[in-house]
Amino acid sequence: MRDGLPIGVGYFAVAFSLGIIARQAGLSAPEGFLCSLLTRASAGEYGSYALMAAGSGLLEIIALCAVANLRYILMGTSLLQKFECGTPLWKRILACLC
Repeated sequence: MRDGLPIGVGYFAVAFSLGIIARQAGLSAPEGFLCSLLTRASAGEYGSYALMAAGSGLLEIIALCAVANLRYILMGTSLLQKFECGTPLWKRILACLC
């Protein structure tokens, strides 16, 4: 617990600020929670809220999230090289997406 406290405080600060921005964009608390649950990168989440507040369309928001989250997909594919040779393809794909 003691070792994880600094990173937890940092995440709390980011989550708190994103909650404020989500409210300013017109989202309710459950909608903001769902956005946080489905978005991997806080930069993508912040960008999504900014686009929502500006009245952008759904395709633009999805494109922004895809670009912001692309780095995680690339990191996942680099981790696939660490899997054993006999690992099934579905497990490799699942690891890349998670």
